[in-house]
Amino acid sequence: WKQMSVVIVGGGIMGASVAYHLAQRGAKVTLIEAHHVACGASGKAGGFLARHWCDGTDTEQLAQEGFDLHRAWGTPGSPSSNARIAACDYRPVITLSVSTGAGKSTSWSERSKSRPGTRGPAPDWVDGEVRVREIGTTSDTAQVNPFKLTNALVASAQDLGAVVRTGTVTGIRAEGTGAARRVTGVEVDGVTVPCEMCVIAMGPWTHEAAAWLGTPRVVGRRAHSIVMHPATPITAHALFLQDGGSDEDPEVYPRADGEVYVCGFCEGSAAPPRPADVATEAAITAKLHEVASRVSSVLAATAVDRGQACFLPV
Repeated sequence: WKQMSVVIVGGGIMGASVAYHLAQRGAKVTLIEAHHVACGASGKAGGFLARHWCDGTDTEQLAQEGFDLHRAWGTPGSPSSNARIAACDYRPVITLSVSTGAGKSTSWSERSKSRPGTRGPAPDWVDGEVRVREIGTTSDTAQVNPFKLTNALVASAQDLGAVVRTGTVTGIRAEGTGAARRVTGVEVDGVTVPCEMCVIAMGPWTHEAAAWLGTPRVVGRRAHSIVMHPATPITAHALFLQDGGSDEDPEVYPRADGEVYVCGFCEGSAAPPRPADVATEAAITAKLHEVASRVSSVLAATAVDRGQACFLPV
């Protein structure tokens, strides 16, 4: 990788991580972002991490190594981290499955990933009429602030010589045919940026690259979230709510900085041309607060500071 010129298209968590790790290895990295770093799902996601929830699937190794990497990033003094990355609110969490009893609740065996016999009490702030089951411990579930982490990775890549450029990519330049075909540059706002390799990390907007490269189409699902700042301290418990048996039921993530993030109710729809154009439905954000309020009187008494939506790549 040393001195190889690489253009990365997309300033989300994937593009940021690739930029940081290639810059560490001596590559000449240019990251192209049309808007701003973490402007989409990477800036509006929950940041939940689980080491074993993909066990037995094709992504088992990826999930385990990713969990371990985030833990290393969050450990001050780790060789793979630095002061910026370690300050991104990584912390282990206890994870609970919480049933509100509303509607038809899916059975614990269908929804819970807990080991036999595990059960923990609800923290004081979970004081609604609910049933609680522990499905993750501080050894295998954790969280990070994805907006802070994405920006920290990009800034760390810049410290190592990476260049961040704002612009819209409209095509890929290449030469040769068949197995000998290779990338020679990326077209950005009418100007060709030379490179030896191009990484496409455009999330649900990756379909735009299909015309350039013939890649599979990546689509998105719109997810809503709300952010609150309770006056009462909230413990490090992540909640997966069962509010009627839907897989789209809300999730609650208290963060290390005092913020509480609630997300849920994903829906399939076409992504707009730009992340900034993603519409937020007030009725959905209100429903998120309503469900969270049934779980916790603290959250019920806390105003919503921000409602937002983003598209998750699928």
